[in-house]
Amino acid sequence: MSFFPENDTVCAISTPWGKGGIAIVRISGDNAISVIKKIFTALPENFESHKLYYGFIKDNFTNKEIDEVLVSVMKSPRSYTKEDVVEINCHGGYLTAREIVNLLTKNSCRIAEPGEFTKRAFLNGRIDLTQAEAIIEVINAKTKTAVEISEKNLKGFFRNKVNELKEELLEIISTIESNLDFFEDTDFIQKDEIFNKLKKISDITGNIINSFETVKKYYQGINLVIAGPPNAGKSSLLNYLLKNDRAIVSSIPGTTRDTIEEDIFINDIPVKVIDTAGIRDTCDKVETEGVKRAIDKVNEADIVLYIFDRTVGLTETDKNFIDSIKDKELVIIGNKIDLLKSSEKEFKKISYLDFFPVSVAKNINMQELERFIGEKIKEEDSFSDNDIIITEYRQFNIFIQFKNFIDAAYNGILKNLPLDMVCFELNEAVKELEKITGEITTEDVLDKIFSKFCVGK
Repeated sequence: MSFFPENDTVCAISTPWGKGGIAIVRISGDNAISVIKKIFTALPENFESHKLYYGFIKDNFTNKEIDEVLVSVMKSPRSYTKEDVVEINCHGGYLTAREIVNLLTKNSCRIAEPGEFTKRAFLNGRIDLTQAEAIIEVINAKTKTAVEISEKNLKGFFRNKVNELKEELLEIISTIESNLDFFEDTDFIQKDEIFNKLKKISDITGNIINSFETVKKYYQGINLVIAGPPNAGKSSLLNYLLKNDRAIVSSIPGTTRDTIEEDIFINDIPVKVIDTAGIRDTCDKVETEGVKRAIDKVNEADIVLYIFDRTVGLTETDKNFIDSIKDKELVIIGNKIDLLKSSEKEFKKISYLDFFPVSVAKNINMQELERFIGEKIKEEDSFSDNDIIITEYRQFNIFIQFKNFIDAAYNGILKNLPLDMVCFELNEAVKELEKITGEITTEDVLDKIFSKFCVGK
């Protein structure tokens, strides 16, 4: 938790640290302009806001010239934080930007905390929490779809939709309270209309909650785990998917004793492909640990590719393991069909305990398998441009609570409970929506959200 005052002047490097053509140092706060005037004498007395000025940063204590720069000043409230903001465009590298920051700290600036610039934008009313979360999502986005969703939310789409829900609820609460004042509970003249509205909101909220699972892959990616018995072709399958000889391939069982993880894109979705140790009973302590880690990765997987040796068939160990993960998205692959008679090489229907016959070594049916895996990863999305789409666990958990209150309210109406009890549930639901946008929040929640940001954002 931050113990710094919110109104002091902060500074930080806003570009990635290291070699680069340009680095940007950002300053925000009441003293930003007075500080930059001390170290950048090329700034005119009557400077224009949002205009670049050329000159040199000089140490005002030693008169040492630090760097040739471009400086822009954005006067409050027309800035990222709604405070006076200065951005110094200096040469990139390991030292220059840091030297400028060190100079700023000598001139009463404080190093910003992670996400503090964006936190100030929120606290000063420039953005709400959904927009703050959209900013970090845009920065971390790995897919075009993720960028498109987050950019839309950054412009206020999510906030506006949440506020529409809130206004609808407040209207319902007003209607119920007017009935509460003038009629007995049993004479609730708009009961059916209110019930139908709440049922519709509940259904919409269910779709919003489900959207998290649909969209999550675009932000967090997919864990694709290759599992199976020793010497079944797991490492060969990994190498095929990566188009690179990443894993050692050997006919000796138990070669892979730890997980091997590599990131690739399949159908524009980030996929972490994980090769695991062979699943079998063993007395070898190292291999036993490898099997344990393999099982852990399978439990965390979004999709499991279970590959077995077609010349051996599915053993009882295979069947028992497959049975233990049958609730997972599962593709069973029968490898080494090149060693079988031609009559045994036909495709099998893909379903539980049916398998996809391939030869990884001879590249038989591998393109078809790869296409099938791609279809599993990128199924048809069920959301439209006008839907609320949640992208954060915080939002997900709040909407679950929101739906619980809505369901309690319409069930209360259905059971003829006192109207003041129904109003209580609806008012609690409104509070949940206010948590989404940040109208109601705590310092701990803010610290958790903004700690995800880099220091200069």
